[in-house]
Amino acid sequence: KNEKVKTSITERHVIMSSLTCGMGMGIFFASAQQLSCAGAISIIISYSIVGVMIALMYQSCCELIVSFPGITLVDYAMIFIDESLGYAVSILYCLNQLIIFPLEIISAVMITETYIDLKNWKWCAVSFYCGLGCLLSFLNSKVYAEAEFILNFTKLVIMVLFLILGTLAVFGVIGNNSPIVNDINNGFINPGGLNTQSDGLLIKKIISIFIISIFSCAGIEYSAMALLEQNKNNVTRVVKKASYLIIGRFLFFYIAPFSIIGALVPYTNPNLFGSDSMKKDPTILAESPFVLAFKLHNIKFLPLVINIVIILSLISVSNSALHTSSANLLTLCENFQIPRWVGKKNYGKPLRSYFISIAFGCLAFLIYLPNSETVFTYMVSVGGLSTMILWTIICISHIRFRYYLARAGIHASKLKYRSPTGIIGSFIAILINMVLFCLTFWTSLWPVGEKELSTKNFLQVYLGIPVFVSLFILHKLYTKFWRLKDR
Repeated sequence: KNEKVKTSITERHVIMSSLTCGMGMGIFFASAQQLSCAGAISIIISYSIVGVMIALMYQSCCELIVSFPGITLVDYAMIFIDESLGYAVSILYCLNQLIIFPLEIISAVMITETYIDLKNWKWCAVSFYCGLGCLLSFLNSKVYAEAEFILNFTKLVIMVLFLILGTLAVFGVIGNNSPIVNDINNGFINPGGLNTQSDGLLIKKIISIFIISIFSCAGIEYSAMALLEQNKNNVTRVVKKASYLIIGRFLFFYIAPFSIIGALVPYTNPNLFGSDSMKKDPTILAESPFVLAFKLHNIKFLPLVINIVIILSLISVSNSALHTSSANLLTLCENFQIPRWVGKKNYGKPLRSYFISIAFGCLAFLIYLPNSETVFTYMVSVGGLSTMILWTIICISHIRFRYYLARAGIHASKLKYRSPTGIIGSFIAILINMVLFCLTFWTSLWPVGEKELSTKNFLQVYLGIPVFVSLFILHKLYTKFWRLKDR
């Protein structure tokens, strides 16, 4: 199906995917947790730093893709760095894709709860969204590509709609309680753009939200691969276009919306997911800050419309994750990294890999647990850290690639596409990631508002790293490949 899907995808599909891929639970729902924890200015800071790092990583990624077409991004670690490292990255990233599916479903169920009492019927909602995602993934390849295009287009529409109507609400053209007319209604002033009211150091609060920002941008590296596969004749023009799309995406879909949300939604709102009020009173329903921006200012009908489009966005991302995770499982089988029976075909289709991906969707039933928010955080942290590891590996692979070129006496100017930021850009991106890894380690051991060391919180936030290290060591022990001369 992967090959059929590729032939069904045109440049318009890929451009739409580049603009909106990965925009789902992270930005529309988990951002509420960011807002309640650290405030709107902190979100803008986190996305700005992550955006710079991604812009640099993207150039390195494009150079590798053009130089080595047909190779998946996770394979670069095996080629340029270490076989065991490549194995650990492949498994962890596949796990990330498997986890995204139930996460999107959980978010969709939480949004549905704001309109329908699902106290005893959550299993129906979970089953419905799981079934819908599965149905879309089994569609004809051409229908699948068009369905993805339409769902991605709805995300683009909702963002443009939010920017226009949100700006009108800020200036008092629509709705009540304009932030410009009265400072009391301005979230940047009352209570403020930074969360200084709750317990804990402000710097810790800012650091703790980076994982969600990174998770929200996951998958952006694969849009480069898809775009370049569709435009092999004019690589430089395509990469330049893609780079502008990435910059525009961050400015208009991350920075601008949260500037509006910061003015319209105070971080003290009890309906924000992860707020102190929700922890004390489980009956409070979680809502997206994109919805609260209009709901708090008495703008009717828009909250319902936005919620519907957000649910469609969540279905889109869950559908993509289901397709990508099953494809990753198949690739792992072909590379002899997991048991071959997983990739065995039935009726000419790799149904087993699909069924494993679908089985992970059953994790969405964990929403029944009383501490479902903790499970949610575990999943997001694994996804965020695995994405950080992949981005770091891409940059290290780029540096190693340039090193091997120099050893072979080949100048970088002879490459079909040469990254304008060079290895300096890769080094800066690695530095940003390493600093974030270290700071996240600090806030995971000594979490916000707590003076004592917390092992539970460490595992909750940093779980992806022990899993990654364990996979690396196990592969080393199995292959007994420790040095290059052992090959």
